[in-house]
Amino acid sequence: MAVTRHEELRVYRAGFRGAMRIFEASKGWPKGERHSLVDQIRRSSRA
Repeated sequence: MAVTRHEELRVYRAGFRGAMRIFEASKGWPKGERHSLVDQIRRSSRA
């Protein structure tokens, strides 16, 4: 079976789920930490 789209790859789906978990978890962090730390974590989750 050939993969025609990157969304079909298990590794892509696992990485996407991990990134979404990071976004959801960081929503509840204190505002003072959200500005720099959350921005850095969220950017790295998409790398």
